[in-house]
Amino acid sequence: MSKFIWFVLTCCTVNLYGQIIVSPSLLGGLPTEIQESSGLLIQSPDTLWSHNDSGNGSKVYAFNNNGDKLVERKFDDLSNKDWEELTKDDKGHIYLADFGNNLNDREDLLILRFTSGFQSKKDPLVVDSILFKYEDQFFFPPPASSLNFDCEAMVVMNDTIFLFTKDRSNPYKSQTLMYCIPALPGTHIAKYKASFNTLVPLFLQGSITGAALSQDKTKLLLLGYLRMWLFENFTGSNFFNGKMSIFQFEDYSQKEAVAFLDDCTVYLTDEVNNTLFNGGKLYSINLCSYLNTVENKPLKAVSGNFNSSTGSLKINFKGKIDELIIFDGKGIMIKSIKPLETDSKQFFLGYEIIPGLYTFTISSGKRKYSGKILIN
Repeated sequence: MSKFIWFVLTCCTVNLYGQIIVSPSLLGGLPTEIQESSGLLIQSPDTLWSHNDSGNGSKVYAFNNNGDKLVERKFDDLSNKDWEELTKDDKGHIYLADFGNNLNDREDLLILRFTSGFQSKKDPLVVDSILFKYEDQFFFPPPASSLNFDCEAMVVMNDTIFLFTKDRSNPYKSQTLMYCIPALPGTHIAKYKASFNTLVPLFLQGSITGAALSQDKTKLLLLGYLRMWLFENFTGSNFFNGKMSIFQFEDYSQKEAVAFLDDCTVYLTDEVNNTLFNGGKLYSINLCSYLNTVENKPLKAVSGNFNSSTGSLKINFKGKIDELIIFDGKGIMIKSIKPLETDSKQFFLGYEIIPGLYTFTISSGKRKYSGKILIN
């Protein structure tokens, strides 16, 4: 959690070149108990979990994708010094990170690994402790120029936890340092692996507040208050060597938690900010629709017409269509279909489709294009 000075809002248009401007879709307000959402875990498309950070008790909350509260879990035997991240691995373990370190002076950094009992009181509570120290931190706190040992972001891949630090240095470096530790109980040394310069020269505005790994492990997303950084086509865990895309938010808020719903759609939350009169919301973004539109300029005119009597969608597009992907109003992919044999521009969606505004992406050879359609 960080407190903001009002003047940063007047500077938020710095360095916009080469960025994709995005406007997340608002799904709903978070439960009132979650004022400082700092981590996000998706159990299912309609069950999400989050928690508050320091000073808010050892509780986690489940809610649906409209933000309605479903469950509250309190862990009486666990402390919350500064919970900042929530994620899971392929084995079903859930990781809750108590590594928030605003002053860079903590020597008790901790990640809780739940093997049972996180989501339901019916299961026995089994929690392991993963303690760690950074290999290159020798002073607590270090000099102002080296205040890069706060952390609010992590992902787990191949039995390794990857940590992404939150830069608080002065003078401000606008970077994140990536460290790795084993995803195993015990005491570990966090090994430095790589760094990434976020290139936002305003204090804390280029700092990383959350991270997410796509389900197929091909995309890493780093979150900040102003932007997100997406890495693709990397080898192994060399995330920063992959192709990078920068997403610039249209609206400013304290965004601190993000998770992939599928390989295209992410959910994110922001903290309540009483100074800016915003936050405490759940949003979604379909990254693929933005990437497909921006990366393939000039964009051809794309529109579509739905025939309710035949259940088919006719795409108005000059060129051969190989595949059509349909996303609902929340950015969730609902269909991936090939064109009908009799007409390369016509696709059968079915008679059960619900009226509403949809987006679609079409593949034509090696290029992709996007559009919107209103189905009545």
